[in-house]
Amino acid sequence: MRPNPELAHRIAESDAKLTLLEDGLAKINDPAGDRLRERLKALKIEEKALKRNFNEASGDCPDHQERIERVKRLLAQVQQEEASIEHEKAFLEQASPSTVILAAEAGSRAARKVGSKVRRIIGNRHPLGWSVFVNHTHDDLVARHGLPEESHEQKPPETSATRRFLRNLRKRTETIGQKPETK
Repeated sequence: MRPNPELAHRIAESDAKLTLLEDGLAKINDPAGDRLRERLKALKIEEKALKRNFNEASGDCPDHQERIERVKRLLAQVQQEEASIEHEKAFLEQASPSTVILAAEAGSRAARKVGSKVRRIIGNRHPLGWSVFVNHTHDDLVARHGLPEESHEQKPPETSATRRFLRNLRKRTETIGQKPETK
């Protein structure tokens, strides 16, 4: 048996109001909005306690009336805090934007205007040129810059250091295959 259906209705209204406040506070990104979200989180904890106390008061117990009075007091506190948060949320929504936000918006508008003017003047080409490392094939580079095409079968020129290295390498491989000399 549920005691006091009017109280149950008021608790449900309070819960719905908390949900609306949470949705409204999601749009506010100021540090003040963060403080309001912390207060709302604490208020939701109180709301859970209120529901738990109301469910406990619905049972048959000797101190039924006392529990109902505690639930009513807690509900009044929750509703008062909800009204306070809603008032501050309305104030923050109508408050003028901060100078940082105004400066960022002005900078963004200026950058867009400059970018559109630059694109109008130079077209779709990047003003600093193309990167030689990204999205280019050998054929593309040859076509664009007129580089001579080299065959891949051509040997690199030998230097004296390369010849010395190859000579030493041959000597070592020859000595590995021979049997050690015994005296």
